[in-house]
Order: sequence, then C-alpha cells, then structure tokens
Amino acid sequence: MSYIYVDDSVHDVAGFVLAAFVYSKTDVNVDIISVFQDEGLDPNVFEYKSGLSVSQNAGLIKIRSRLISLISSGCKIGIAVVPRGKRKYLGEECIKALIQFLNYNAELNDKVEVQIDQGFFKSGESAREIIASYDLGYLVIKPELDSMIHRGLQLADIVAHTYSIQLKEKLGHTIKLVKAGPKSGYPEDLEINLGFELWARFRNI
Repeated sequence: MSYIYVDDSVHDVAGFVLAAFVYSKTDVNVDIISVFQDEGLDPNVFEYKSGLSVSQNAGLIKIRSRLISLISSGCKIGIAVVPRGKRKYLGEECIKALIQFLNYNAELNDKVEVQIDQGFFKSGESAREIIASYDLGYLVIKPELDSMIHRGLQLADIVAHTYSIQLKEKLGHTIKLVKAGPKSGYPEDLEINLGFELWARFRNI
C-alpha cells in the first residue's frame, strides 16, 4: 500500500486555492512521530503548521528541515490550483487531478490510499457522493481527515504553503527577501527572493 496526502493553502487576495499532493511508498506517520519526539514534543499534542512563526525558533526550524527531508528523500509531489471563487469545488477538482497524476505516472499505479484533509468537501456525505461518481479503481480515498492524527497531511501542508508563496510571487503579490544562509551554495548574507529560497528546498523532487 502506498499513500497520497492532500492539503490546501487558501489565498483570498491573490485569488486562488492551491492543493498539494505528496506521494509516499510507505505511511510516513511513524517517521513524523519520531521527528517530533526527537525534539521533545508530544506528537499527540503538537502539530506542525506552515502558519507557525519559525524564524526565531531553532526547534521549529529543525523540525521543518527534517520534515522537508522526509519529502525530498522519498516522495513525489503534485499541485492543483483553482480560483478562490470555486473553492467549493476543490474536493472534486482534486479527485480529477489525482486521476490525471496517476495516469501520467504509471509507476504509481499500485494500491493507493489517498488521505485528504478537512474542508475539501461540503460534508462527509458530499465527499462520498462525489467519490462514488468516479471510477477510481485501486484508489482508496479517505476524505475529511484530521491532520493531527493522519500526520502525513502535515507534509502536504508544507508543500502547499511553499508553492503558494512561489505562485504569489509570480503574480506579484509577495516580494520578500531573505538571507541565503549557510549551506545554500551562495554567500550567506546574499538577499534572495523568498520564493526562490522555498523552491530550492524541493528542486530535486
């Protein structure tokens, strides 16, 4: 059994919603629990959210780095973007995107469990009706899940946040400079666009 984790990032001013898909050959739940425990955090209480302020928190920076390493070491990613005004269709659009991703990536066509975060569908009943209307074959889709329990969704949250920032920059909504920092391959004090810095984290996936 392999897994696809799905989460979204909503941007009202920029006018879009971006959904991120993270594919893993194995369930990453245990790996994420280990990351949190290594940093002295209770995984039943702590949840990593991209909205957390990490800039002055060394512990959170380390957690984020290790979660990104989980993504880059063995996962594949995909994204889907819908207009903000069509957010109510996000769940169905993500089902369509999943079918397309799997059609173009034949090597992923084993039995796949798809875990989708809360808020993609109007209700659990609506989700079941939409899912049942498609011929999904080997896909086992579990919508409206709690990311505190299904921790792989926290990886999808990171990817959704990262690519949303890049898209906002391309649309001219976000222009923020950050220091390149150590191990970047650039002078540490060089100021670079946040979007480029975020892209660099996932460039090898």
